[in-house]
Amino acid sequence: MNIFSEISYQYGITNTNQISSTTKSNKLSGLLGCAVFFNSSVALEFTLGYSSYRYSADSFANTGRVKSVIAGIGFQFHLEK
Repeated sequence: MNIFSEISYQYGITNTNQISSTTKSNKLSGLLGCAVFFNSSVALEFTLGYSSYRYSADSFANTGRVKSVIAGIGFQFHLEK
């Protein structure tokens, strides 16, 4: 079993010409998980994390924040020579 973590940050700017709006966004995410290997090529992965997304739009004076708890399960496949 292997334990791993992931931290990511995203910054975005979206321009909409039809309504002359610019939206800016920031997203910060963190994940923690473990991978259980069945053999050297295949693993089952479990993750748990948190995400915070903040945005603001100029033309509507619209701001907001979305907080999320993230849970996931999946497979890893590693290619070998």
